[in-house]
Amino acid sequence: MIVTLLDTGVLWAALDTSDKYHPVCAGLLTSMPGQILLPSPVVTETALCLESKLGPKAESDLLDFLVQSDIEIVELDRQDLVCASSIIRHYASLRIGFVDASVIAVAQRLDITRIATLDRRHFTTVRPTHTDTFTLLPEAW
Repeated sequence: MIVTLLDTGVLWAALDTSDKYHPVCAGLLTSMPGQILLPSPVVTETALCLESKLGPKAESDLLDFLVQSDIEIVELDRQDLVCASSIIRHYASLRIGFVDASVIAVAQRLDITRIATLDRRHFTTVRPTHTDTFTLLPEAW
């Protein structure tokens, strides 16, 4: 089965009709085959950004979208936190941050190689332990 992890940028752009990547990301979310997993820190980051930049309705729209979708929210476990901490420390010069590090930690724990993200800098630089590189979606925009 094809499994894809979802990062903040794609989720944000899919919901924000004024975002320049909206058409690509909205299309990606509706056409992606297989299962879509969403690490819980991505939900929090997206909700905070939507509320602060677009207001409470946008934040509420995110929650409604998630409830109505087949996207599965994945909670972090203790080992994910250890892994995320290690990634943040190892790639300190990139300032990778907790949310991206948690996406990578979940990918490693669940052996997932596909990530839907607009963040090419972090996800092409980090060397995961379970694969040579991640497959990043959308492939082009």
